[in-house]
Amino acid sequence: MSAILGEVQWAKLISRLISGEYGDKYIVLSGLNENQKENIEVALERKDLAVMAEMKHGKPTLIGNLNNYLQETLNFVSKKGKITANDLSAALKLPANTSGTRLLNLYKKRLVKRIDEIRDGGRVWVYAPCL
Repeated sequence: MSAILGEVQWAKLISRLISGEYGDKYIVLSGLNENQKENIEVALERKDLAVMAEMKHGKPTLIGNLNNYLQETLNFVSKKGKITANDLSAALKLPANTSGTRLLNLYKKRLVKRIDEIRDGGRVWVYAPCL
């Protein structure tokens, strides 16, 4: 796959996904080799986009652009499995609104899933990795 083909297909698809055109869906690429990963990454970086992928060797990875604080948050979600904004606030010593915004931004980029759960008699958003 060439970088041009990747740009035309992957970047457009990811852009449509995060715009909400496909509803509450996620894209996870799987079985990629290093050459495919590099080509897709070039295409996504040009558009400042990102997607989760599982390489041929089974390692989950992020392809594309993501700023440092969102990368830190994504790594934490991946490590813990399921978290709430309060979990993130406590672990990273962040204000509640900051942790909630970070998780919401990852969800809007379709890099984590968001699940509505009832806990302690109230509703809470729980975030989980796509992989």
